[in-house]
Amino acid sequence: KLIKKNIQGVKTVLGVSNVSFGLTPPARQVLNLVYLHFAFKYGLDFAIYNIDHYQDIKKLPKIEFELAKNLLFNESPKALIEFVNYFTGKVEQPVKKIEKENLGQPIEKLLQEAIINRKNEGITGLLDEALSKYTAIEIINRLLLPAMKIVGDKMDSGEIILPFVLESADVMKKAVKYLERYLGKTDSIYKGTVILATVFGDVHDIGKNLVKTILANNGYKVIDLGKQVPADTIIETAIKEKATAVALSALLVSTSRQMQMVVEKLADAGQKIPVLIGGAAINENFAETISKVHGKPYAGKVFYSKDAFNALKILEQILND
Repeated sequence: KLIKKNIQGVKTVLGVSNVSFGLTPPARQVLNLVYLHFAFKYGLDFAIYNIDHYQDIKKLPKIEFELAKNLLFNESPKALIEFVNYFTGKVEQPVKKIEKENLGQPIEKLLQEAIINRKNEGITGLLDEALSKYTAIEIINRLLLPAMKIVGDKMDSGEIILPFVLESADVMKKAVKYLERYLGKTDSIYKGTVILATVFGDVHDIGKNLVKTILANNGYKVIDLGKQVPADTIIETAIKEKATAVALSALLVSTSRQMQMVVEKLADAGQKIPVLIGGAAINENFAETISKVHGKPYAGKVFYSKDAFNALKILEQILND
């Protein structure tokens, strides 16, 4: 709180669990969560935190919140004793599984909740039940893909954080892999081919890898060329694979110029392949700038994508057009 008040512009990072060494695992989970809540309230920018222990602070029992708050702010001489006594004998809560009592709910809801709430356990049993009502392709298109869209909307609104998105994507991946054996010869979730690459001179690929995961789980064949990829390699692959789009990532201002080179070379080759660009140094203005080649708009267009789910929306627009 004092840092944010007195040192303008400085960022802060915190290993949250350092506050709770010496306590039992259940007590640590609660204290860490409440500490995280107040730390962000007072200006913390970045936290190192075990996401398996994260939950909505509003779902925490009021007594546990108050006991943790009293201890953190030293509001009573007995705060520590009261906190420790309360958690004596409590056992660590296991990671949530699909509970049997939920099985009375419609299978459609259970399947979507499994994706949205990252419930990996029991997903194949739910799929087996769904297969008695739907074909495999219907399950993917009508239940699983809309669930991933909800996950994307939740990330856009700040309701969930990136690690949770990746966990949902893993559940989706497991589900689709299981359903593949039931897909008929004419069934396909294939929507198009995307050539993905971090441009030459740039070694950053965390964002690119997330894009790969999300697109692959939503019906796209993704050819990931990796990082430090020369412009000619990107273009040759895109033409050879008859790509629906090329998606380029760059973290640095200096390497983002490679994106312009790719667009120019595509235009010179007479191509109309749409290009998606993203990364820390990229914005709408940059996309608009490099979309003009030799004074003329690039026929395939250049799109700025702020994140993986935004890339998904742009590709849907491209396919619709």
